Amino acid sequence: MKQNVISTLSYFSQFSYPATIEELYIFHPNKISKKTLQKQLDVLLQKKIVRSVTINSTPRYIQIGTKGAQSYTTRYNHSLKVIDSTEHHLKFLELIPFIQYLGISGSLSMLNAAQSSDIDIFIITTPGTRWTVRFMVLAYKKVLSLFHPACGLKLCFNLIFAQDGLGISKKKQTEYIGHEILQLKSLYNKSQTYQHLIRSNKWIASFFPNYTPHGPPSRGELKGGVEIISDVNKYHINLSKQPYLISLFENLARGIQTWWLDRKGYAYSERGNQLWLIQKDYEDELRR
Repeated sequence: MKQNVISTLSYFSQFSYPATIEELYIFHPNKISKKTLQKQLDVLLQKKIVRSVTINSTPRYIQIGTKGAQSYTTRYNHSLKVIDSTEHHLKFLELIPFIQYLGISGSLSMLNAAQSSDIDIFIITTPGTRWTVRFMVLAYKKVLSLFHPACGLKLCFNLIFAQDGLGISKKKQTEYIGHEILQLKSLYNKSQTYQHLIRSNKWIASFFPNYTPHGPPSRGELKGGVEIISDVNKYHINLSKQPYLISLFENLARGIQTWWLDRKGYAYSERGNQLWLIQKDYEDELRR
């Protein structure tokens, strides 16, 4: 069983990330109690396979010899500052009626962002408005970049899903994508949209059986890592057709943007009602 703990630690080590006991529990590949997990970590600490560091009064664990681990405190403190700035500057986007969810993803969601890291933002929209929303947020990014370049220039809206297409396709049902979904840190969550995302991707439990369906961390919890919250009540999403003018603008926005993306050679893919604009596929780089 200790090998499974090492395997979980190895995943985080690829990102030079010291994980908390809560994260090691959630992302453990088998059912396990936190008490048993802690005992196994203690053995690995005694054998000097793993070392512990305490950051903000929270113990974290990482494999000895992991490259870049010594600079995590710097990345942690930098990430806190970026999150505060990002939350402040993106509040305006909550006024866009088509946006149902805004969440920080990638390295910043784990408080592991370097100075050069992008600010990855995951968006969920009302049905039929993905390209419209992308047009709006890119326009806002352009304006923000003029007045607050440190935030605006690094914003990356690389995943935009519609409410009626939250289920990840079989091809993308991987450990990496499972991590990304559970690690999201929410800035805005209307009508429990994040909870619907979780319920639409029950395959995640096959990778991480210790996780329970939960809501997104609140703004005050953004600094504390992954937190499991009790299940939420079911809700209904209105999937009524968009008005004609909105549909017309959506088609126009898609035509303009796909032309520009193709012209610039930027990678993108539409999977059902999902828009993926990830330029670097980290799944191919992972050793596992």
